[in-house]
Amino acid sequence: MSSPSRATILRRLDSQTDPFNITPMPAPRAVGRGTVDLSLGHIFMVAMRSATPMISVRDKGAARKLFSEVQLRGDDPLIIHPRQFRARRLS
Repeated sequence: MSSPSRATILRRLDSQTDPFNITPMPAPRAVGRGTVDLSLGHIFMVAMRSATPMISVRDKGAARKLFSEVQLRGDDPLIIHPRQFRARRLS
């Protein structure tokens, strides 16, 4: 299965009846072949590498130790690499 073309994605985003939609509509420059770059904001908490196997949401200090705040300027990209952040539910 191949990725949808840029034209296909733009046409589907512009359609009033297609269930594929993004609100607010991204700028056309944010659409590529099989991709849509989303603007989520400019302040992020990024996980730092750690040997800590898990943290408890009850431990309010854990986030300060394991995450770093990143503030982006203008159109600076934030690139999160594979396996850099994984959240999973513990049974």
